[in-house]
This record gives sequence, C-alpha cells and structure tokens, in this order.
Amino acid sequence: PPAAQPRPRRAVLLLREDAPGGEPRHFAQFSALLRLFTAALPGHAVSVLRTRGDAGLCEQAAWVGGAEVVLSPHGAHLLNALWMEPHA
Repeated sequence: PPAAQPRPRRAVLLLREDAPGGEPRHFAQFSALLRLFTAALPGHAVSVLRTRGDAGLCEQAAWVGGAEVVLSPHGAHLLNALWMEPHA
C-alpha cells in the first residue's frame, strides 16, 4: 500500500457572529491580523470559522479538532481547547 500522506497542520481563527447583545465578536484590523497569523505559522492551513452560539457539542469539537493553534476574541470559544490534541 502507498505511504500515508502527512496530515496538514491546521490553525483556526474563531469568530462569533451572534454574541449575546447582538454584537459580533471580531478583532480590530482583522485583515492585518489574518496576514500576521498566517505569516507566523508557515506550513499551517489557516482557516477562519464564523460560529454561532447554538452550535451542538460535536460541531464545536469539529471546529478545533486537529488544529495545533486556535485564536479567538471570544473567551468562551477557548473552552473548545478541551477537544484539541495534546501539545497543540
């Protein structure tokens, strides 16, 4: 059988679109931040996920599953680090 391909390295930016009070949680100067985040993590596939508060547990785990790095301006997002691999 052919050798297994290495899994791509993953970095995720989580943005919440429907925060309580109707204010989405974003980073100031998002475009500049995304360029810096991408440049700081060569070899990583950087994805931006716009989330909602009513997402189920499995969906939330999938947001960060396999990611080595997660960045979010919304503190509750960081609880999803529970679903990340050890040493991520």
